[in-house]
Amino acid sequence: MFYRYFGHYTMVLLFCSCLITQARAWQGGITNHVWQTGAGIQSSAAQADDGTIYIGCDDSRLYAFTPQGATGPVWTLNGPVMASPAIGHNGLIYAATFQQRVYALTSDGDTAQTWNVSGFIWSSPTVDAGGTVYVGTFNNRLYALLPDGSTGQVWQTSGAIAASPAIGRNGLIYVGDSNNNLYAFHPNGTTSRVWRTQGAINGSPALDNADRAYIGDLSGNFYCMLPDGATGQVWQLGAAIESSPAIGTNGTIYVGTTDGRLFALAPDGTTNAVWNTGDSIRSSPAIAANGTINVGSTDGRFYSFNPNGATNRVWDLGAAINGSPALDNDGTIYIGSMGNQFFALTGDAALAETPWPKFRANARNSGHAVPPQQVWRTGGSIQSSPAVMPDGSICVGSFDGHL
Repeated sequence: MFYRYFGHYTMVLLFCSCLITQARAWQGGITNHVWQTGAGIQSSAAQADDGTIYIGCDDSRLYAFTPQGATGPVWTLNGPVMASPAIGHNGLIYAATFQQRVYALTSDGDTAQTWNVSGFIWSSPTVDAGGTVYVGTFNNRLYALLPDGSTGQVWQTSGAIAASPAIGRNGLIYVGDSNNNLYAFHPNGTTSRVWRTQGAINGSPALDNADRAYIGDLSGNFYCMLPDGATGQVWQLGAAIESSPAIGTNGTIYVGTTDGRLFALAPDGTTNAVWNTGDSIRSSPAIAANGTINVGSTDGRFYSFNPNGATNRVWDLGAAINGSPALDNDGTIYIGSMGNQFFALTGDAALAETPWPKFRANARNSGHAVPPQQVWRTGGSIQSSPAVMPDGSICVGSFDGHL
């Protein structure tokens, strides 16, 4: 979707000894719910602690859906919501529109804050633990948007930013641009590292526990960028990479290419497996706890692959899939299509507990490598402030009527 802006390059695929499978015969999957939207969906869903799913749409709306199939609040914003929403630790839902605006929304349907930026936005917002939001624009800028509604640091890049930022365990903000650069910015406004690539970067990096950044470019190269500023392993995948990678349970890195292939790459530089779909993969894979790899294709099908190279299930959703899946705790897979529909599919397992198991790292789409230390669920929404008791226990009220 971006190479009409940033150019498209091809390379010759190097031969490798790996498992290559054809997605021809499969077991069909079950669909739990289908919601209708007013236009196509390129966004990827974020899920709140209460189970509510938030998804942006090209009809300039952000939708809230419940796992039971109901529709919650619907916000009408000032332009198409192509970027994926994110949920902060404060419970606010952050959404960016193509028309140069970022919103902080409350779960009851109100707007808490808006920020205006310079340049169209396709970059998904990233939220740090303190509530600062980072977003890139086509005007060669990365913004830090502060919780009080003001704008903090603004970093200038040498190319447009369509990619989504990611925050490492070291606190650095990683983002790629159209001029073949991957940056690591410090929150204080300085630039910590810059890595050069052979092509423009549209995807968001996946960060492992050592803050090695895995990222692909439009030349077909896939890189492991090391924390000291060096470039580690480089894989030549033979077609443009718009998909953002995910990290599996054994450290395997999964990424798709625009010629319809999904790769399983080992950290040592080898290729473990390659699966084929019927068209481009712009969707980013999501890894389930049982190891299955879930990804959409512009052929209109959603695929679930087994790590042994086999195809687990395939759903024919009838229209191109550009967004990336979200996995609920019960294994339900949420994915949108360009056919004005949002689906809940019956999956096999919850999201894997790896350093970066999906696009934007976690269910909230925070894009932050450091998860909360502990998450508790209640039977209803929480709008009260918690109190810490002398023995260290935490008391909080919930709309389910319990303390």
